[in-house]
Amino acid sequence: MTEYVYQETDYIKEVDLTDFENLMLMYSYMPEDIENEHEYNKVLQYILRLLEKAPDFLQAYEYAIIMVHQLKETPETITTLKELEHDFMLACERVAIKDDIYTKTVEWGWIENRPLIRGLFRNADKLWIAGNLAEAHELFTKLYKTNEDDNIGVRYCVKAIGQGMSRDEFNKRFVSAEGGYFISDTLEHCFFTL
Repeated sequence: MTEYVYQETDYIKEVDLTDFENLMLMYSYMPEDIENEHEYNKVLQYILRLLEKAPDFLQAYEYAIIMVHQLKETPETITTLKELEHDFMLACERVAIKDDIYTKTVEWGWIENRPLIRGLFRNADKLWIAGNLAEAHELFTKLYKTNEDDNIGVRYCVKAIGQGMSRDEFNKRFVSAEGGYFISDTLEHCFFTL
């Protein structure tokens, strides 16, 4: 299979990408750690405006989602967060289709690919949570086939859904209550192969 790397400049003007990178560099690529409220809001508004100009620039969604998530919960922030998550998943789907990624190898090692992989994982996970097991299984399987090294544990989701397991049951059995990460030893024991 052909190797795929998400090309940011296919989805954002080079001048906007340069401005974005320079801004993120000012905050060590962690704008969610900005302590000054005015500055925090200014950076968040910049990212939200950038997404209006470049709706398939995936990295900006991840920053915006984290930043909005950290704001005081209000009806407005809840709505904004839901819209961002929805738009992020749609953007990932558009990129996946446009770039025909399901016929390619999409390695986690390329940092550029990580927002796409995480976004598609989120989308499949959302389907699973909603009880749409067939759709979730199909998307997780397609995602797994793009990267069988599977740095994010898609293979476990494929196996669990294939066994008819709900997301709640999977969480109870295999996700740590402390941090939301997989309990590797338990998963490896139960799902060592597909």
